[in-house]
Amino acid sequence: MSRVYVGAVGLRVRVQTTLDLVDETPTTCKIKVKKPSGAEVDWTATVEAPASGGVIYFDTVAGSLDEVGSYRLQALVRRSSDAADLPLGETATLEVHQAFQ
Repeated sequence: MSRVYVGAVGLRVRVQTTLDLVDETPTTCKIKVKKPSGAEVDWTATVEAPASGGVIYFDTVAGSLDEVGSYRLQALVRRSSDAADLPLGETATLEVHQAFQ
């Protein structure tokens, strides 16, 4: 993957859930994000086709990547058969750089 810069818009951020999402479309599908400052936000995600791969994604918009540093990402889904939201897969790290570095 090439470098990601602060303010990037339209970047597809993909996270593995470790679930086969074919049989049940999640009622909750998001990526939990811990920004470099420690602020936590949720990005509403979409199941990537084929759903059997268990990948969800979010396309960044203005303000999504507004800090330089390490973003920590974790998939979170809830299917109709789940009692609660399930944090899934390993926590991923996305490094965001200052422009022109």
